[in-house]
Amino acid sequence: MADIYKQCPTLETEHFKIRLVQIEDAENLLACYSNPKAQELFNVDSFPNDCCFNTIEEMEACIEFWLTEYAQEAYIRFSIVCNTTEKAIGTIEMFGTIGAYKADPGILRIDIAPDYENETHLTEILTICTANFFDMFGVTSIVTKAVPQAAARINALAGTGFHISNFNGREHYYAIQQKSAKTLSPLQLLERSIHKKFRKTLWKPFVSAIQKYELLKEGDSIAVCISGGKDSMLLAKLMQALHRYSDYPFHVEYIVMNPGYNEINLQRVVANAAKLDIPIKIFNSNIFEVVTSTDRSPCYLCARMRRGHLYSYARELGCNKIALGHHFNDVVETTLMGMLFGAQVQTMMPKVKSKNFSGLELVRPMYSIHEDTIIAWKRYNNLEFIQCACPLAENCNVFDASGGASKRQEVKTLLKNLKRENKDVEKSIFQSIHSVNLDTIIGYKLDDKEYSFLDRY
Repeated sequence: MADIYKQCPTLETEHFKIRLVQIEDAENLLACYSNPKAQELFNVDSFPNDCCFNTIEEMEACIEFWLTEYAQEAYIRFSIVCNTTEKAIGTIEMFGTIGAYKADPGILRIDIAPDYENETHLTEILTICTANFFDMFGVTSIVTKAVPQAAARINALAGTGFHISNFNGREHYYAIQQKSAKTLSPLQLLERSIHKKFRKTLWKPFVSAIQKYELLKEGDSIAVCISGGKDSMLLAKLMQALHRYSDYPFHVEYIVMNPGYNEINLQRVVANAAKLDIPIKIFNSNIFEVVTSTDRSPCYLCARMRRGHLYSYARELGCNKIALGHHFNDVVETTLMGMLFGAQVQTMMPKVKSKNFSGLELVRPMYSIHEDTIIAWKRYNNLEFIQCACPLAENCNVFDASGGASKRQEVKTLLKNLKRENKDVEKSIFQSIHSVNLDTIIGYKLDDKEYSFLDRY
């Protein structure tokens, strides 16, 4: 193992990054160390006023002391950085047999801001600590303190395998042996993969799109629309994580419209939702029955009817927005389809106000996520979702064997061929819709009114 006092390890959980404290963390950490609610839970066995600060100067001096102790191989003081806000919200101190103190059991201290002093967050932090610190610090057991009023912490300790310990005759200590450390559940591993293995390609573009296009606001009530496919199921997990740990409050519902799925497909949707811990609400419609009885643009009719039913049910639930799982590739393909088959330059917008349901809005939080990453996430977690469940897919030629509409598949094939010569062709198309030069456009529409370059020539 690498020398932890020459290169401090960085650990990452689903929602936190744990790395060596930095002087730049002072302002954010002061919010924790100056908070009376946080202070009353601190371990003050060594010093009565340990780490209770009121000024930025005091906080910076403390961090400098921690870094000096690290340089002298006494212990490591980690910052706990929230992945959503990228701000330090607390610290972890740990030392063991590796370093100056030669302590076994290893001593663990966790100081955290009150907003994060809950069983869910603490369990996540304790789990990553017990998964790494035994080997990292060369100890066979770890002890930590939780005062009686720290009910959430005590529950988290019990849930991760800690038990009450008489540590050197001191009260309120809890210990865990190396063999008792609990491993992550399959669901925890799945959720963790979004923020660790796929952080750069899933979580960051998801959060970036929400911020860039202003898709969510404080107080919003969002209906996440789930079809049962890979895209909408991933969207549900992303929204669930954001809702669980967001700094601003919003409400979320997870809705599934059953347009007439056969029993196998419907049960797979229900089973996957349970597996992913998504609390879905199912409502029925007769869309498949309607579209199979018409010969005129069944795909277009199906899409319009689906949207209407989703808006209507979202309104019943008191939501002001619906969220759909369209991704980066959908945007690029739709843009090309409009040009090649629709004789118009238009694209799939990141958000749209409904024309038929006043006050309702459609948002696409996965706007910047690439489909190949979604597929990679699905395979990494051994997930199987329904594909095209439309009854027309087996009976007409508007669909190809892969379950996608034939024109869209043609565009997919075209893009695949173009990428052989230019691997960034999709990015170029995506960027082009963000930088349209109206000085070089012959004609365009705005608010259903047509304009010509001659109008301003």
